[in-house]
Amino acid sequence: MTTTSGNIALTGVAGGSAGTGNNGVFMTQSALVSSTSGAILLAGVGGVNALSLSNHGVQIAAGSMVTNGSGSITLTGVGGRAGTGQCSGVLVENSGTTVSTTGGRIAIGGIAGGSTGNQNSGVEITDTASVTTPSGITITGSSGPSSASSFGVNINTVSTTVTAGGGLRIIGRGGAGSENGILIQQATVTGSSSIFGESFSDIILNEGATISSAGSINFTSSRDLIIQGANAIATDTTVSAGGNLDLIAGRDLSFLNGTLSIPIVTSSANMTLVTDNQFPNFPDRGTGQLLVESDAVITAPGEMRVYTVRRSQNTFETTLNGGTFTPGPFGVDTNTEKWVLYYPDGSYVGPSFTIYYKIGAYLSDSYTMSRVIGQFTNLLPTIQFGQFPSPGFTRSHVYHGHYCPCSSPFAPYRAFIFEDDIFWTDKPDFDTKIAL
Repeated sequence: MTTTSGNIALTGVAGGSAGTGNNGVFMTQSALVSSTSGAILLAGVGGVNALSLSNHGVQIAAGSMVTNGSGSITLTGVGGRAGTGQCSGVLVENSGTTVSTTGGRIAIGGIAGGSTGNQNSGVEITDTASVTTPSGITITGSSGPSSASSFGVNINTVSTTVTAGGGLRIIGRGGAGSENGILIQQATVTGSSSIFGESFSDIILNEGATISSAGSINFTSSRDLIIQGANAIATDTTVSAGGNLDLIAGRDLSFLNGTLSIPIVTSSANMTLVTDNQFPNFPDRGTGQLLVESDAVITAPGEMRVYTVRRSQNTFETTLNGGTFTPGPFGVDTNTEKWVLYYPDGSYVGPSFTIYYKIGAYLSDSYTMSRVIGQFTNLLPTIQFGQFPSPGFTRSHVYHGHYCPCSSPFAPYRAFIFEDDIFWTDKPDFDTKIAL
């Protein structure tokens, strides 16, 4: 099917057959849909029979091509609501299968079906297929309820390519019961101006994947972000940015070796590594960890900022940006460690890296905190003395996880309010910002 300037729209809703391949839109055996400047839309909904297999919303396979000149291409699909597996929203697969333009943008969006079987990805590009344009690409996907080989967006296998001459945006969400948002495995993914990947679940870049941009790269995961070398092929997993590189994990950020290769992460500008971003505001913090295994290569000529919770939740088995981590005095700001700072706050010193911890100095037992009634006679009349304990009560307990905003309204003392109690101390070195 071809046109010069007219639009093309192919839509389909599959039936309820118990057989295999109840696809909304199915292109195979070198089928062609092409335009010079008109918009192209392929939209499909997979079948609903619980006994059937491969109910994809849109499937483009076996050397088929969707091509355009200056016009756009939009693929949107919903996998079958039932079935025994392989109910992807949009599936682009096989050698020679191409989705491309010479100028127009490409948008691919898919929602996997409700099958609890495997391979229910929102969008899957696989088996040496290619998606390419000199303009921008947006890929958005949500996986099915099973975690078995089901991803919001799944780009995999050697020689599979996604290439955007402009910006590349990938957004993936794992379905109920699935933690897999985005998987880029073995494939080559390029966004000339920028790459932005966001997952409401995990992001996994592994098995010799190559992700590169002449501009900036940002991967933001609500859960774990994993960059891992290969176990099946002797090709390093590489993430390379000509501009800034930001890797932001809601929980854990891991750089893991494979049995045959390692992860290599580089930036020609600045790099920012963030863990535990599920808790972005002071004083909250979680269990997010940073793991850098031996042989992993992480370098940037500019700033290397690392945001974590505390030292004990970090593991460095190798150098970071060519520098070796050596712990300094706890709670004392140095060139390589700064305390009580949350992403993206904090000045940078370096030279190799600066680590920013959410925690800070703990209130030691040498500080005795007293609650005294006599100083509060001029408070608002709505505050009754009955709310305060008797005079002379002292406490030196450490309150973990709380912030003590201190001031000096009763000079020379420093005071703060915690829950229903007002504490003060006469220690002159009591810091005005202490994370407990």
